[in-house]
Amino acid sequence: MQALEIDPEFQDLIPPLKEDEFARLEANILAEGCRDPLVVWAGENVIVDGHNRYTICCNHGVEFTVKAIEFDSRDHAMLWMVRNQQGRRNLTSYVKGMLALEEQRLSNCIFSIEKETNGELNTWADAATNNETSTATMSRVKRVEAAAPEAIKKKARAGEISPTRALQLTQQIEKLPDTVQDTAAERVADNPEKARILSDLQKSSDQEHSNGTFDEIIQTGGMHYGNDMEKWCDFEAASVEEIVKAKKSIEQHHRREAGLSTLLTSEFNEWYTPQQYIEGVHLVMGGVDVDPASNDIANRIVRATTYYTIDTNGLDHAWQGRVFLNPPYGRDAGESNQEIWSKQLVSQYEAGVATEAIMLINAVTDRRWFQPLWDYTICFTDHRIRFYDDQGEFGNPTHGNAFIYFGHQGERFADIFSKFGVVVNRLR
Repeated sequence: MQALEIDPEFQDLIPPLKEDEFARLEANILAEGCRDPLVVWAGENVIVDGHNRYTICCNHGVEFTVKAIEFDSRDHAMLWMVRNQQGRRNLTSYVKGMLALEEQRLSNCIFSIEKETNGELNTWADAATNNETSTATMSRVKRVEAAAPEAIKKKARAGEISPTRALQLTQQIEKLPDTVQDTAAERVADNPEKARILSDLQKSSDQEHSNGTFDEIIQTGGMHYGNDMEKWCDFEAASVEEIVKAKKSIEQHHRREAGLSTLLTSEFNEWYTPQQYIEGVHLVMGGVDVDPASNDIANRIVRATTYYTIDTNGLDHAWQGRVFLNPPYGRDAGESNQEIWSKQLVSQYEAGVATEAIMLINAVTDRRWFQPLWDYTICFTDHRIRFYDDQGEFGNPTHGNAFIYFGHQGERFADIFSKFGVVVNRLR
């Protein structure tokens, strides 16, 4: 049996057979012999066609014949090999793009040498036509072959994903550190949207609210989420919708844990007063007739006879009787909401519309709008009140607090609210 040479670079030009294809070829050769000659480069004895048949024949001792072809150079031999693949039925769209790129590269190399010029011959259109593909596919394949992890290239070559999808995955995964790209390619399960999510997580991985989510996915294949991080999302198996939901849950959890809630800022002003303070309000005034800055959730605790919401706008109404007010925080048109609402309460009380009131605000005694409040009885809390949101989650406050009492039961207010802090009146 004649010994032939296998050149690794030449062999890599040939799209590999799938396992079942190789098995069928092996069965045919064992049953009928090697009917077609193996083709070699004359004078070099290097195989240019028949690598799989040569392997099978050597493994089983099957005789074969050889046909030698003259080539002017190595590039000529490789170009012949590429063009010899054209028309094969089992070539995927991606592999056709690879062959077209190789044909274009080799044609340019040969043209440059034979024409004694360094100019590049643009043969993309010809190469695309010869290999039954398009220049657009060639462009996608070129980008993928240059930047994609091996797992993506392998699936694209096998036809498991299209050249377009391979490019979409590559564009996201190439943004990740080189050390994790192979693992990331496995995690995203050929889904470009998952790749985008993973890329975004990595980009924000130095921010507190991410809290290692990207690293957890890379290392374990999924992420914990939920109020107590008790739930599990398998990144590869989950739908994009499930991943987005879990990601949002994680961000909310870690913002709470890290104190990144937007409590007492202009970003969010729906924070509710805990029950123990509302009980004190009821003990002092005997009930609440009006809560001008409330909603359905807050009023389950406040139990005001009348309450106004962001939609019904308490600033547009008279606050008659006993009032409890926890003003919205943040700013409105550049003006502090606490200033707007506290001025409104002072006006309503001094006009006799509100007969008694307790207001809960930030203890920011240096603000100009706070100064008129010294005319009333004040309880400065000895702690920061942890308000809760519509999910029942408590925030991490950034200010101390003060209860301002408007009415004629100053002593009763002092007796009841002294358990929350120090009650004071201005002497002069």
